[in-house]
Amino acid sequence: MAEQALKISLRKKLVGLHKNRRREKAVDYLREQIAKRMHVGISDVKIDNGLNRLLQYKSRHMSDFSIMLSKDGSKVVAKSAEQAIPAASAAQAPKAADQQKKEAKAVEKKKQ
Repeated sequence: MAEQALKISLRKKLVGLHKNRRREKAVDYLREQIAKRMHVGISDVKIDNGLNRLLQYKSRHMSDFSIMLSKDGSKVVAKSAEQAIPAASAAQAPKAADQQKKEAKAVEKKKQ
């Protein structure tokens, strides 16, 4: 079973598209690039669930990412080489803390 690393850049393919169409085009582009790199047909490329979630996030932001390809016979499985969904950003952290404080206050009011 042969394994390879591949870096994908989505910006050039997705720059003129509406956000609702980006994910679909990104998946098609990814399958084409994997098939070309591994010398198989497009129908022989399988995208892992983790990579699918990563692709959904990255297509919104049009950023680069790395994947690992493993070839088993005529089939190719693509897996993400990065974390699937980034951790909560600095902007979301205060919102989560505020939400927890509100929930704690609501619980205290119910106890009284």
